[in-house]
Amino acid sequence: MSDSTPQNICTLFSELGRRLKLVFSNHYFLGFFILIVVVIGSISIWFTAVFNNSPGRLDRLIVNMNTLNFLAFSAPLLATTIFEKTVNIIINHKEVDGNNIAVLRWLLLGTVVTILAIIILYSVGSSNGIYFSWCSLFAWIISLMYWAVANIENPSYSMNADSKSASGGADVGSASSLNR
Repeated sequence: MSDSTPQNICTLFSELGRRLKLVFSNHYFLGFFILIVVVIGSISIWFTAVFNNSPGRLDRLIVNMNTLNFLAFSAPLLATTIFEKTVNIIINHKEVDGNNIAVLRWLLLGTVVTILAIIILYSVGSSNGIYFSWCSLFAWIISLMYWAVANIENPSYSMNADSKSASGGADVGSASSLNR
């Protein structure tokens, strides 16, 4: 370890805090996150419980919030996020300077620790069978936050608009202005 390790850890935590603040201050990203990632991504968990008119909707929703359904949502979400970030690092490795290499190593370690925590929480959550588990719910929330923090600065999820205008201003076109 070098003499700058505590400074790199402080930089890492300040970057994590900055990104968490960005998640909740960027309304376009937050809307995309809630509508597409959470609501549509977890449709298998809530759909049958909400749109079935027979009594016991809450019971069905709680039964659907089992470890297997949470895991079926979280595993692809985490896999695609890690794959995309790995490819970005490989493509942009020449732009990374010496000061950022230590931060990248800490981010890699943080990713490994996060994945291990999620695996452990899902393992504990699956021990109660098919019923609702707080550990699985917590692991699902960690998966969602990991995706949000990892993708908040992804240009694919941003829309350039004049912040002074309620509708995006005259310089912004229609849906073609979205980065895809």
